[in-house]
Amino acid sequence: MKATLLTALLAAPLFAAPAAAQVYMGGEVNPGGLVRDDGEVPPKNHLRRFAGLYAVELGTASAYSLFGGSEPVREILSLGERGFHRQELIALAGLALERGVPLGEAAALYKKTGGLEGVFRVYGLDLPYYWRRAGVIKRRLDAAEAALPPEEVSSSSDTAPGGETPP
Repeated sequence: MKATLLTALLAAPLFAAPAAAQVYMGGEVNPGGLVRDDGEVPPKNHLRRFAGLYAVELGTASAYSLFGGSEPVREILSLGERGFHRQELIALAGLALERGVPLGEAAALYKKTGGLEGVFRVYGLDLPYYWRRAGVIKRRLDAAEAALPPEEVSSSSDTAPGGETPP
């Protein structure tokens, strides 16, 4: 009995998942956990949908204070293509709105300080509060995106708008 119990206790760590795999929830809040220099970029159509939904969520006044006179959807899409995660963008936008700075300035500071933690430290704001708030907004946007009809992906062999399809 003791030998079986001892064998089970010694073998258990071999079959257990690493601690990081058990705790990972899609985003880490540590100095380097949110930096994505060489990571993969999400699909462009997914970013486009998110950018459109988030621009609507912000409203006109907030979008213009964040992006100046530029197009909010294009700016959000640009930041997403540069490697920012959606929840990071929402948290940075919350900081930018709170402090009255353009989102591009906050994004540049993000790269300079090495992540969200550094940006929030510079502005003296509470990262966990804004991160949780961004998570709530992100979940709301994800639900709205899931309710949208699937986006058709065109290929290069498709005809131009107004053209006839081949027989």
